Amino acid sequence: MTAESALFTELRSKALGQTVTLAKIDERTLLLFIDSQPGDDRGVMFGFEPAWHVREPGRVLTGSIDTQFEDEDPEAEERIRRLESLLGALLGRTVEDVAVEPETFDLTLALSGGYVVKTFVADATDEETWRIQDNASGSVLSGSPEGLSVL
Repeated sequence: MTAESALFTELRSKALGQTVTLAKIDERTLLLFIDSQPGDDRGVMFGFEPAWHVREPGRVLTGSIDTQFEDEDPEAEERIRRLESLLGALLGRTVEDVAVEPETFDLTLALSGGYVVKTFVADATDEETWRIQDNASGSVLSGSPEGLSVL
């Protein structure tokens, strides 16, 4: 087993069965904290960027294009608040599965109630499309169309 596969297995096991405690937008990145808050030394944090979407049963709830604003957009803060309000539907949901697609290395995070967060390749040259961080150890696994990397 490679170091990347071993770290994925470890991070996946830490996330399974745990709940989403915070969902926020940081610039264009969707951050999901599992059993933790920013700065905690426990739990796992998922970061999704640049191309992702969140599905609820029957429809797409939001996606990464919704986070793209002009630098001086006077409504940017209000738009982020609206997006984070939508993402509130993820809070308290249990992580049911974490999977990486073998050919594209897209990440799928399945949550209770039929909610799904998924990356997809929009640019084959992207250096990172997602990351998972172990807040206790600081270990980070990153995915891109080229594969997995331990950071």
